[in-house]
Amino acid sequence: MMKLSASIAVLLLVLLPLAAATNDVAAAESLAVARRALGDELWQIARTKAVEAAASTSDAATRALARQVELESLAGAGKPAEILARLDAWTDAGGDVFRYWRAWSLARLGRAADARAVLAAPFADPVYEALSLRLAARLDVEAGDRAAAAAHFARASAALASNAVARAENAVEWARTLDAAGTPADALDVLRKEGVVMARGAAGDAARLLEARLLAKTGDG
Repeated sequence: MMKLSASIAVLLLVLLPLAAATNDVAAAESLAVARRALGDELWQIARTKAVEAAASTSDAATRALARQVELESLAGAGKPAEILARLDAWTDAGGDVFRYWRAWSLARLGRAADARAVLAAPFADPVYEALSLRLAARLDVEAGDRAAAAAHFARASAALASNAVARAENAVEWARTLDAAGTPADALDVLRKEGVVMARGAAGDAARLLEARLLAKTGDG
C-alpha cells in the first residue's frame, strides 16, 4: 500500500478542514437565499436552494434548517405527498418540526386518523406545540366536533401568549370556523376575548376586517 509522505499528510490536515469550512459557507449562503425565497413565496427557488444547502453541509443543525425550509416550500406549493416522500427518504428526520409536517401532510391528504396518531404525543417546541394544536382543531372542525375544536384553539392561544402575531392568526382562524358554522356572534366574541383586533401587521388587518364583517352580520356595534 502506498504511504503518504509527511508533507502531504500535513497538507491534507490543513486542506480538509478548509474544504469543510468552504462547504459550510456555501451551505449557509444557499440557506439564506432559500429563506428569502420562502418569504417571497418563490417555492421552487426556495426548495432548490434548500436542497443545495442540505447536500453541501456537514453540520447537522444547518442540514435540519435546510430541510425545514424545503418542507415549508413544498407545503406552500401544495405538495403534501412530496413532503411525506422526503420525510420517508431521510434517516435523520426526527423532532417536532418533521413530525408536524408529517401530520400536516397526512391531514391534507385526507388521512385524518393517521394525522391524529402523529399528533398524539406532546410537542416540546412551543412553536410546534401551537401549530399542532391548530392542526388538531382543523381536524376537529372537519369532523364536526366544534367543542373539541374550540378546546384546541384555546390551548393554542394559551401556548401563544407571548407571540401577539401568531395569537392573532389563531384567533382569526378560530373565529372563521365559528362564522362558517353559522354563529357569527360567537366568532365576534372570540376576537374580542382574544384581544387581537389591535394587533399589528397582516394578522391584525385580518382580525379587523373579519370583525367588520361580523359586525355587519350581527348588527352588534
